[in-house]
Amino acid sequence: TFVGTELQVNEEISIQTSEGTFQSRIGGYIDRLDSKDGTLRIVDYKTGTPETNIMNIPYGLEMQLPIYVYLLKNNQKFKESKIVGFYLQKILNKDFTYNGDDYIREKRRLLRLDGYSINDESLLEQFDSTYKDSEFIRGMKVGKNGFYSYSKTITEQQISEMSKQVEQKIIEAAENILHGNFPVNPKRIGDEL
Repeated sequence: TFVGTELQVNEEISIQTSEGTFQSRIGGYIDRLDSKDGTLRIVDYKTGTPETNIMNIPYGLEMQLPIYVYLLKNNQKFKESKIVGFYLQKILNKDFTYNGDDYIREKRRLLRLDGYSINDESLLEQFDSTYKDSEFIRGMKVGKNGFYSYSKTITEQQISEMSKQVEQKIIEAAENILHGNFPVNPKRIGDEL
């Protein structure tokens, strides 16, 4: 079942800060949310060079998909649903050059989803019947010993912990706003500052 295009997830949050209770609304538009048998798959379309790395959450970077996960886990309608995956999909591939290979196959390869998938094969199969050597998720492969090491998988426990990290970053942002604290704090990712 397709839940919606540009589904607005807008939650009233109440968090405890050092100054007392901070009430605010936080929200976003999820480009695509697929729902099936109590499970959800989040997809956000990108025109640039999409990256998602949950290891950057402590630095407040690459937070869009983790915030969507947090909002869905705190939304009454979706609270009991299990999140099977959260992905970015690059929809404009300027680097695509046709070199004689099958054009459609190459376009499909470039449109594969990039992100994190639940490490439960029975749940993953609900959205991707090809998950063992996925045609739809970049780097997703399962062998006789389980998921390949380069497959970006995540457990339900890790999703819950990620949600708590997101909430902590929201609290930090709220406290910084309340105190007018906006330090210049550049981060280096790879060779880029």
